[in-house]
Amino acid sequence: MTDQLHSAEELSATTKIFSAMPRKKFIGFLVTIFATTYVLFSSMIVIPVIYNYYVLFGDNLGMVNYVVSGGLLIAIVSNLVGARLMRRISKRTLMLVGVALFTVTATFQVAVLDIYYVAVMATLAGIGCGLVVIAAPALLSDAYPDEKKRGTMLGWYNSVGSLVGAALSAIAGLIAANAASWTSVYWLYAISGIVFVLALLFVPKTPTDAEKALAAGTTTAEDRIPLLPMASLSVAGFVLSLVYMVPVYFISVLVLQNALGDESTAGLLSSATTIGSAIGCAIFGLVFRLIGRLSPTIAFALMTAALALITLGNVAMVALGCVLLGIAYGVGFVFYTVHATSIVAPSKVAVGLSISWAAINLGGFATTYFVSFLQGTLGIDPASQIVEVFPYLIAVTGVATLVSVVLVVITKRSTARTPVVTA
Repeated sequence: MTDQLHSAEELSATTKIFSAMPRKKFIGFLVTIFATTYVLFSSMIVIPVIYNYYVLFGDNLGMVNYVVSGGLLIAIVSNLVGARLMRRISKRTLMLVGVALFTVTATFQVAVLDIYYVAVMATLAGIGCGLVVIAAPALLSDAYPDEKKRGTMLGWYNSVGSLVGAALSAIAGLIAANAASWTSVYWLYAISGIVFVLALLFVPKTPTDAEKALAAGTTTAEDRIPLLPMASLSVAGFVLSLVYMVPVYFISVLVLQNALGDESTAGLLSSATTIGSAIGCAIFGLVFRLIGRLSPTIAFALMTAALALITLGNVAMVALGCVLLGIAYGVGFVFYTVHATSIVAPSKVAVGLSISWAAINLGGFATTYFVSFLQGTLGIDPASQIVEVFPYLIAVTGVATLVSVVLVVITKRSTARTPVVTA
């Protein structure tokens, strides 16, 4: 009962801020939060032109891998630091700083075609993105304290983001195929400046996490992060992202190696993946109501089938595989992020989100290195066929499916053995 009172007290101050907002301003707030998905998913802009990095700087593979996925590593650190900063700094301030930093550095990331300059700008962009990644969903969670409504809104948030990413990838592919220079796609990042203006106008200043805990009188022990549940959730999210990002990052390589088309084809296939992700995020609420904790099991099983389809080397089958891959990722991603907010105290929601996002981003960052490791260990020529690593990815998702089933069974048995305490 005491914990419930503390939770209610922690939420009350923030809830009043949003409930007191005029309807038009609250709608503006929601538009702003959903607009931040442009920052979060704008990494899709470079997907159709990644091959150019390997062509220009192939003699420095380590730096190329960092440029391709290193922003995710920086976003992880920024994400975790941002969650810590939220104890003393408002989410609004962190969002504004993050959007401003991201917009400037991402837009001018290839102003100088030097791999080290590009890496520095990618690092700064990653810092900005990491702050937005944690601030925007945390604000959305503040506005919707009810777990079911929060899950629905976070699902739609990521669904909108996936659609934005799909559109950006397709547009970037067309620009790269028709513009004088492939670097022209980077001007798409400048549009994120609109998000900064929206945040200035519509995002309210909410209590910091420390102010929430102080108002509720909670202690460190009462809002401690449950280590084992969070650790298992993080590992699963890591694996989900690790495998998912292989086709995402290397779709342009797969297209060229298998003579499936040009940059525009890669952009459209990338869009198919993100459209699938949007569908997965949007239907998460329905899926979870139907199968509950089996959601991640279905996600990994569907991902296994999707990877098998992508290996067939036919455009139609690859496109179908990309859509299914996206659906699988969307369902798994929302499950792990929402579940992270439900196993912690209200004052730790931002921390729970940051840990789940960090694990997922870490999986994305490790993708290129994982592929390089497989190629080096198995003697696969990076210039030959990227699909040669797919059987090993299928093995990983197959094992993850089985482990997920076992964990669900163990959880059900443990719950059944727990005695019901009545008053």
